[in-house]
Amino acid sequence: MHQDAQLIAWLGGASKFAERLGFSVQRVQNWKDRGISAHVERDHQWITDERRAMAATTTQPQSSQELAQPSTSAKEVE
Repeated sequence: MHQDAQLIAWLGGASKFAERLGFSVQRVQNWKDRGISAHVERDHQWITDERRAMAATTTQPQSSQELAQPSTSAKEVE
């Protein structure tokens, strides 16, 4: 599955996304595997804006330094 599948889901699914673009649901559904065509994203700038908004709201993995720090919530072993 292509990473654009997350964007399609985030925008309400294939039906809502297709309706907003004026495209068939099947066309948008295909993007879940193939990705959104560059010319579609170029012609509809709001898609890029939504992609950035989605990226800003998703949690980023911890840095390697944060992962290397011992947990402060663990009980000490006697």
